Amino acid sequence: MLAAVFGAGSPVVPMMHDDALNAASQRARSKLPALRALFNNGLAPGGFLLLKAPFDAADGVREWMWVEVSSWTDDAITGFLVNEPASSLDLHAGQTVEVAESTVFDYMHKRSDGVIDGNETERLICSRLN
Repeated sequence: MLAAVFGAGSPVVPMMHDDALNAASQRARSKLPALRALFNNGLAPGGFLLLKAPFDAADGVREWMWVEVSSWTDDAITGFLVNEPASSLDLHAGQTVEVAESTVFDYMHKRSDGVIDGNETERLICSRLN
């Protein structure tokens, strides 16, 4: 899915969470109640919703990956892992995973008209790489 959106997989970039990144995440998190309602009322044909959530490996590495939402009830979100983990996680792209809404870091909503909302944290991270 990310390849379809960006033309390539989402980069794995070690990044400290500073004030700017945390503020971008907080702006995204403030939209989660509306996104939950939107998802549960049915996305328009051609649209999808991805949420960025943390996954912790046994070696202590935390990797942030995208999950395509398939169900969302209260704090429980189920979906398909979009990324292939770079660390030693026992996960793989396409696997069904469950994440808590309280851990979501960002979102990406592709509307039926092709416009993509959200993904502010990744844009911020990528801007720092240039």
